[in-house]
Amino acid sequence: MSDDHEDADWFPRELRDYLSANVAHYGFATCWATLIIAQRSLLVGGDEGTIAGMISGFVLAAVAQGVGFWMTTRYRLLGLLIPASTALFVGLGLAVVFDHVGFVAAFLIWGGAFGGAVPAARYTLHRPGDGPPPGEGNPAFGRALSAYRWAVSVPIALQGVILVVYAVGMIRGWPILSDPWFQQLTAWYFFALSAVLCAWCWVRLFRPFFELCCEPFFRPLYKIRAKGPGVKAVPPLGPVLVIANHAAWFDPVFLGEFIPRPITPLMTESFYKIWFIRPILKYVFRVIVVRETAARREAPELQQAIAALGRGECVVLFPEGFLRRKEEVVLRRFAQGVWRILSARPDTPVVACWIEGGWESAFSWRGGPPVKGKRMDFRRRIDVGVCEPEVVPADVLADPMRTRLHLMNRVSGARAHIGLEPLPPFTRPTGGETEPAQAEQSA
Repeated sequence: MSDDHEDADWFPRELRDYLSANVAHYGFATCWATLIIAQRSLLVGGDEGTIAGMISGFVLAAVAQGVGFWMTTRYRLLGLLIPASTALFVGLGLAVVFDHVGFVAAFLIWGGAFGGAVPAARYTLHRPGDGPPPGEGNPAFGRALSAYRWAVSVPIALQGVILVVYAVGMIRGWPILSDPWFQQLTAWYFFALSAVLCAWCWVRLFRPFFELCCEPFFRPLYKIRAKGPGVKAVPPLGPVLVIANHAAWFDPVFLGEFIPRPITPLMTESFYKIWFIRPILKYVFRVIVVRETAARREAPELQQAIAALGRGECVVLFPEGFLRRKEEVVLRRFAQGVWRILSARPDTPVVACWIEGGWESAFSWRGGPPVKGKRMDFRRRIDVGVCEPEVVPADVLADPMRTRLHLMNRVSGARAHIGLEPLPPFTRPTGGETEPAQAEQSA
């Protein structure tokens, strides 16, 4: 597959998720605002307390939206739109069936507390000082970004016009607005709209919602802190390759705590074979499965990783290829896979990281196989050093060995961001050696 063809099909999934979030969020806000305006309609019977509660909840949500707009928000927060849209759907359904505004007021305020805190378009906006726009240098991505912005702005503008017309009609007393038939039609229209928004959110935003639900289970286990110039410099859109050392099963989870977008990790097939985990890995996280064989002529997972970068995804790769096994070998030599991926995508930014603390966890090989005969972790400290994104220079990328050495030293250098000494520099083999020299020092 040529680069031109891949670029033509390149529409990052983040844009699709943000589009879904924007449509759902502003559709949610439109239903809410219209119900506030229509005080005499079927759904709102003019109860001043109810109206005041709905307005205060809407204002609170708007303030949260404004505050969140200026803050660095994580991708997982988009998952909050699922309970928000579900609350809207349930509230409107109960209100239509039982003709009681208390249902819709309670559920709208509850749902607004979630939905209003989600600045859905945060990562698609470019502000001065953020560096070059994400679409610079890639016309296909620039067109995708422009189409996305139009897809968001046009519905918002139309919804705004409808709200203004509706408000004017209420003020001027248009007869149609007080007609029982029209009120019934309006009630069922909003209920149908809420059903569509709810279904859309569950389909498009289930992954961030699932990750958000998993956080309470990991929070008691680990205290994860990421430091370094790359923490806030991970590109929010477009292809990026994240590489790190690999000492514990949950290393992808540790990296996902600070990466502000969904990640596509390469994962060994041993996890993929577990029947109750496989559907989650396949359909929710869409991991790239790596076969566990010592020597192979073909590596389809590398082609999948290259294709994922072509789609503008964030690929997480552990170039060592294996979990750490020995105390004295802190970082194994990198396999050639990382060079093959970057050779196919030479302009891909690479974020080098060092994960410290995973080797001592229950999910590492220290003291025996992971989990077996080990105490469960509790509030274990995990530090992640993050280097700034770097495009590997062309002269380095021309040599496979030099590329591997360069990336090994970049990962080693990330240790300095968490207060650790970098490992002894990895150098080109001499004499009859064919692989980079190993670091023989304790972590």
